[in-house]
Amino acid sequence: MTIPIPGIPSIATPPAITPMGGIGTAAATTAGAASTGATSSSQGGFLGDLANALQNLQQVQSNANAQAISVAAGTGNIADYMISAEQSTLATQLTTSVADKAAAAFNLIMNMSV
Repeated sequence: MTIPIPGIPSIATPPAITPMGGIGTAAATTAGAASTGATSSSQGGFLGDLANALQNLQQVQSNANAQAISVAAGTGNIADYMISAEQSTLATQLTTSVADKAAAAFNLIMNMSV
C-alpha cells in the first residue's frame, strides 16, 4: 500500500527505450554516406551484419581519404578532415576488436570437448 506524500509529484512511467541502430547504421550516419541500397544484404543474421559493417567501414575510410585529399589541395576544411579521420580510426578499431572476439569465440568452441 502506498501513501501519497503531499508536495511530491507522482513519478510518471518512463518513455519506452528505442533500440540503437547497428554498427552499419552508425558508421553510415556519421560518415554522411548516402545509402546505396547495398546495406540490405540478402544474407541474414550475423554474417549479413558483418558484411554490412565491413562495407560501411570501407565507406567511412573512403570519406576520410576524400577529406584528406581536399585539405591537401587547399579546398577542404581541416576540422571536417580531423573528424572524418577520427571516425575512420574508431571504425577500424571497432572492426578489429569484433574480428578478434569472433576468432577467440571460434577457438573456444573448437577447444571444447564433446
